[in-house]
Amino acid sequence: MQMTEARQKFKLLPYDVERIKILCGVCNENIDKIENFFKVKVKSRDNVFSITGETESVIKATSAIHVIYEHTATDKSLSAEKINELMIKNEKNKYTHEISTLNHIKLADRNIYFQNSKQMEYIKDIQDNTITFAYGPAGTGKTFLAVTAAIEALYKQEIKKIILVRPAVNAGESIGFLPGDINEKFNPYLQPFYDSLHSLLPHEKKKKYLMDNTIEIAPLAFMRGRTLKNAFIILDEGQNTTIEQMKMILTRIGQNSKLCITGDPSQIDLPKHQASGLAHARLILNNIKDIRHIVFTEKHVVRHQLIQKILSAYDKERK
Repeated sequence: MQMTEARQKFKLLPYDVERIKILCGVCNENIDKIENFFKVKVKSRDNVFSITGETESVIKATSAIHVIYEHTATDKSLSAEKINELMIKNEKNKYTHEISTLNHIKLADRNIYFQNSKQMEYIKDIQDNTITFAYGPAGTGKTFLAVTAAIEALYKQEIKKIILVRPAVNAGESIGFLPGDINEKFNPYLQPFYDSLHSLLPHEKKKKYLMDNTIEIAPLAFMRGRTLKNAFIILDEGQNTTIEQMKMILTRIGQNSKLCITGDPSQIDLPKHQASGLAHARLILNNIKDIRHIVFTEKHVVRHQLIQKILSAYDKERK
């Protein structure tokens, strides 16, 4: 079978000069190992990498570099043996042969590239399962990538509607004291969704989808009593749902629908006597086919390199 030539360009995030030096090695000796192992050509400048070679080799090498870079967050020595171990392990990874279309998501006017292997795994889970739970800290791309996957499904006509949902609980503030009518009261809670759409859709298309209700942004309470068919539903801030609310949204899905639930278990803003619906669901929905759970950690943060250090500091203080 004839192999096709490919080129992959990507950024390693969070941008950390010391970690990139560890990844590349003295005089790029680690990059040479990667090139020889996968039979590709690797070029890099700062945190921007470009890999050229046969398509399958480029996919594997791209994944391997992300995996090795993640490893540098905890291993500052990165021996030759460890690099070989990670490359061999990556070669056998069940996702490696399936990510030819998963190193990025192609939207109408832009490509959204994944920043690490965990993000690749996440998108694969969303595509392969009806319900996906994503746990982890801010800045890992949980919600942004779920919205990206939903827009891709809409473009491919796999669904007819996107529904973006959030509970109206935020850092102990009371919605009753916010000014305005009911929509104006809820808008501050829903703003992160508007920010994601602004990044992913041309202005006119975003405006059209919101106007004709192809994309609906709503508080969680508005979902009660509905059956959602041919829809991609995303529940953000799932840690701030009660057990009853979580059960309610889980039972809204109808035919040809997907549900993605994201949340950070360390940022629960519910009253202390109320159990988190996200934590409860994680316990009781662990071994059900077609439901997937994926966990991000601070090492998967891609928003800013400082966030990793801030989260680590808080974790140490808590302990």
